Amino acid sequence: MRGTKETIAASQIAQNAGATTISLYVEKSALLDYSDYQIKYESLALDESRIERVNSSIGLCIAMNVLNEVEGYDNYAAAMADFADLDSIYRRAVEYTTPLAKKWAELNKKQKIIYVIASGPAYGAAYIFSICNLEEMLQLNSPTIHSYEYFNGPFEVIDKGKSIFQLLATGKTRPRG
Repeated sequence: MRGTKETIAASQIAQNAGATTISLYVEKSALLDYSDYQIKYESLALDESRIERVNSSIGLCIAMNVLNEVEGYDNYAAAMADFADLDSIYRRAVEYTTPLAKKWAELNKKQKIIYVIASGPAYGAAYIFSICNLEEMLQLNSPTIHSYEYFNGPFEVIDKGKSIFQLLATGKTRPRG
């Protein structure tokens, strides 16, 4: 959002090495001093933010544009057009899940540890949810477990009294996780 000392140093090193640098930011910082391109994004934490203007959406757009330019992407036009629908889909999802989230929060309000499990395309969201929302904001211990690894140790410490938050992705990886 603002550039940490680590991301600022990384951008400086990358730029000094000749890399083209792109910074996504909410608030101006020294990060922009080491960026060839700067893109201001809207914070997901603000209700009025449009989903197609948050960092993950912009990052995906950049990736799809690079893919299309370098290799070609048969579904490029359709994918880019679909960004127009993101915000309304997101708003409907928030409306549907808010009562479920409140119920889940009430059931888990006394937990000291919440395990977050996911795989495939949902793993990144699980990691962010675990470290940003549960650990940073709520000060709860929250290990993120890759669902492929669940039976290689984590299930040994989980019982009916433990809280698990599992994200399920759609697509070809779902049967595996």
